[in-house]
Amino acid sequence: MVKRHHVVVRVTLMLGITTGLATASLWFGENRVAGSSVSRPLYEPADGVSYFGFTFRSWDSTNPAYGDTRVFADRFQDSITIELGGTQLSLYTLPTLWQKTNGTMVNFSGDGESAFSKISLYDAFNNGNSVPVISWQAQTGWGMTDPGYTGINTHTINSGTLDSYIHQYAREVRAYGKPLFINPICKEVNGSWNHNCSPNADPSLTKAAFINAQRRIVDIFRQEGVTNVAWVWTVNAFPAPPAQWGIDTDFVSYYPGDDYVDWVGIDHYDYGSLTNASTDPMNVAQYLDPEYDFAVTHAKPLMIPEFGVRHAGSSLTAAQQQMWLGLMFDYFESHPKIKAVLYFNYNMNTPATEDAAHMADHVWLYDNQVNYHPDVNNNDHRLLAESGARFRGTFADRIGNDRYLSQLQFDTTPLPDSVAPNITITSPAANTTVTNSVNIAAMGYDAYGMTKVELYVDNSLLRTVTNSPYTSPWDTTGFVNNTMHTLSAKAYDAANNIGTSVPVIVKVSDTVPPTVAITSPANNSQVLRTKATVITASASDVSGIAKVEFYVNSSLKCTGTAAPYRCSWSVPGQKGATYALTARAYDAANNKATSSVVTVTSK
Repeated sequence: MVKRHHVVVRVTLMLGITTGLATASLWFGENRVAGSSVSRPLYEPADGVSYFGFTFRSWDSTNPAYGDTRVFADRFQDSITIELGGTQLSLYTLPTLWQKTNGTMVNFSGDGESAFSKISLYDAFNNGNSVPVISWQAQTGWGMTDPGYTGINTHTINSGTLDSYIHQYAREVRAYGKPLFINPICKEVNGSWNHNCSPNADPSLTKAAFINAQRRIVDIFRQEGVTNVAWVWTVNAFPAPPAQWGIDTDFVSYYPGDDYVDWVGIDHYDYGSLTNASTDPMNVAQYLDPEYDFAVTHAKPLMIPEFGVRHAGSSLTAAQQQMWLGLMFDYFESHPKIKAVLYFNYNMNTPATEDAAHMADHVWLYDNQVNYHPDVNNNDHRLLAESGARFRGTFADRIGNDRYLSQLQFDTTPLPDSVAPNITITSPAANTTVTNSVNIAAMGYDAYGMTKVELYVDNSLLRTVTNSPYTSPWDTTGFVNNTMHTLSAKAYDAANNIGTSVPVIVKVSDTVPPTVAITSPANNSQVLRTKATVITASASDVSGIAKVEFYVNSSLKCTGTAAPYRCSWSVPGQKGATYALTARAYDAANNKATSSVVTVTSK
């Protein structure tokens, strides 16, 4: 059945069933509106409602080691009936790769490995209204988790050698015309298991390579006029410190940018230990809050492309896993920006792990067509692997909430932009000492772009910058030694919302020597022997002059600590003698400078 919802929306998408690429005709693009209104991320529903779906095995096998010998249509209908209470799902995951192990590239349309070839399986349900979330894995074969993997990776994409393939894929997606979500390259890039994209898995890969690769793909799709794709960027959840599990907690550093992402995604499972506060699986908020807050800050809807129980890293019993499912739904339903959730209803085990002897302990269902290993956390995430608990019933009860939509419902009217940009002074660091000329740098973002950034020193405008990088040199030589100064930045967006940085306080250290010159007697003049000659000097420095020393032929004669700086020198009696006069000035920072030599002759 199709659920009915009392939700105010602008567009309810009724796709219908299509038998070929050319028959699809619905195109949807973002509304780019300047000024005080902005476009919504593509296919975003209203706050407080959510799409939902499954990752589900789309291929059939008669080998019981895969856990189910039924054909796809029977398996899928059974899940809809029992696990969804008859509710039709709005999304489903389609994993697909770029290249087969034999070197053949996998296009959007084509043979059985293509995304389009699998879409028809799901179009037989929900009147064709369920929409694929394509996990478009930039890899050669399915072995990207193998440390010996040598296929396509982010460097290959950035080299440009695959541009023609990406262009062709984009043209086929454009011809398909109906809505798609695409998670390009890989998911969980901050993990340590994807050797095609993750620096934690392969140190020769970089965060910049991943960012540039996703941008390259999106740019090519735009060049081809594709407007029916919502781009998803997915990272892996991580526990609170100190646990890391090979996951880079600095997930923000992989972000391709607001212009290249429509939906932020996070994958999460029931791993962790109840006896360790930092990995407690029941504290789902500590795993999901960082990404949720990031999505909200960037005005992006949050998708949960994968969540599931019975992860190999889980320490929970079946009863506890049933409770964990409930806690996940509690979190979804208390966070209005979570707008898509997909359960990983998939058995990861294969004949390599499930031989006949091992399967003797399995539970057998549906006239021995379905089996699973009970009370074991072995990455068989299927809801039917309940082990005496009530996974399927719990899921059906919760997904029956009117919050969960059976088809795309989204608003195309522009949003008012009332959110100020975020801006941060990144250099110099707070509480540091700066000298001479220093570069002030700020980093900012706004979901819809910034028009300018103003950089301030002590509330005085230093420079206005209209394009990144937001930097300006600051000459500190005019500031007094050991004085504190406040640096700040203001960022403006197109709607004239203004964001102000947290102030950064730095100390100026004076390393510039003072200026000093002898003003009397004049150079190459004569002085009276046996008489007193007054030597005078001028000296200045932003930090003040501490003292001025007077030298005759490198011999110290006088020291003055206050202006006017004078020295009474008794000229020796020898006639025609030549003398070199210099003055040396010291500032409050103990920088010193020596004047030019003034030469005099006695007469």
